[in-house]
Amino acid sequence: MSDNAGGSHRHHHNHHHEHSHSHGEMSVRDKLEKLLDHWQHHNEDHAKSFEEWEKKAREEGLVDVAKALAKAVALTREINTELSEALEKIKSK
Repeated sequence: MSDNAGGSHRHHHNHHHEHSHSHGEMSVRDKLEKLLDHWQHHNEDHAKSFEEWEKKAREEGLVDVAKALAKAVALTREINTELSEALEKIKSK
């Protein structure tokens, strides 16, 4: 992600959505395995961005904002722990 003067950035998501015809569709189990892996990576990208902006907020003296972002990082990583456990369970079945 790069900074620009306006503080905005582009964030592209390549999400694939179900559609009505069949291409030898994945089982729910296979799809969940792929989704759980994708969600973990996606969340970690967000956590890294939150950390980056936490640092910037702290440097600007926005301590309360920095604390909120630090909490968001921790919560995002807690979610990833749950997703990781779900992925391990589905792989072990």
